[in-house]
Amino acid sequence: NEDGQTDAPAGSFAAVSAGWGYSCGVRSDATISCWGDNEYGQTDAPAGSFAAVAAAPRHSCGVRSDATIACWGRRGHAQSKVPAGEFVAISADSDYSCGLRSDATISCWSYDYSRTVEAYVPPFGSFVTISAGDGHSCGVRSDATITCWGVIGHGETFFPAGEFVAVSAGDVHACGLVSDATISCWGKNEYGQADAPAGSFRAVAAGYRHACGLVSDATISCWGKNEYGQADAPAGSFAAVAAGYRHSCGLRSDATISCWGDNEYGQAGAPAGTFVAVAAGWQNSYGLRSDATVTGWGSLAIDLRGSTNN
Repeated sequence: NEDGQTDAPAGSFAAVSAGWGYSCGVRSDATISCWGDNEYGQTDAPAGSFAAVAAAPRHSCGVRSDATIACWGRRGHAQSKVPAGEFVAISADSDYSCGLRSDATISCWSYDYSRTVEAYVPPFGSFVTISAGDGHSCGVRSDATITCWGVIGHGETFFPAGEFVAVSAGDVHACGLVSDATISCWGKNEYGQADAPAGSFRAVAAGYRHACGLVSDATISCWGKNEYGQADAPAGSFAAVAAGYRHSCGLRSDATISCWGDNEYGQAGAPAGTFVAVAAGWQNSYGLRSDATVTGWGSLAIDLRGSTNN
């Protein structure tokens, strides 16, 4: 193991989330295990039973089985100081976290005065989903409209009209899946990351300066910054897509994974085998295998069946 890297846990998992140089997974017994870089304690998961986990760059948060939230890791901006109450979902980014409460309202928490306080003050109303990006967040309301708050690309946050079924907040842009199956993106557009292609889609994922969508015919289309080939999606049939920092990954219809883009740390070198889910992080990627184990590849990535990939 490298410095700060924990021993690879064995066992089966139900979900996984990738942060910066570390990851966390919800085990089949509802406990959480984290592994990788632990400079800020972001892999020191608490004991107890959990339903979900979100790994941010330097801190992590989980929704406990009793619907409360627990966070651990870097506390410099108070992003790990959680509010009371019951929650059903959590989303976390570099210096803040947001949770979807049981009453469908949203709460966010942090202190970072280098950013506008609006990033942590969500609007009133009822929501069905939430996505935290870099300094901004977006949520799909119960009436299917989208609301975003905070700053996007160090400028004013705005969002499109219309009805949506999903939203993904990236670094300086965000994208939403419209009710008519089209994609709408907004925010900074210096690399065309907000220029979503026409067509019918099933899902969308916003990355650092690019985005990818799962087309209705099961192919993948990506757009935006492409200096590492992160927008050059391979041909074939897919069931899911994930957009990372400078790479992307897709879960193929035959349950294998393909990744493309920057591979400096091996983050685009997907292993063989069958999977049910994929997550793309900063310089690493993870896949949930069909046997409920987790395999990682890239920087500080650990294959949870026993080997370390670096």
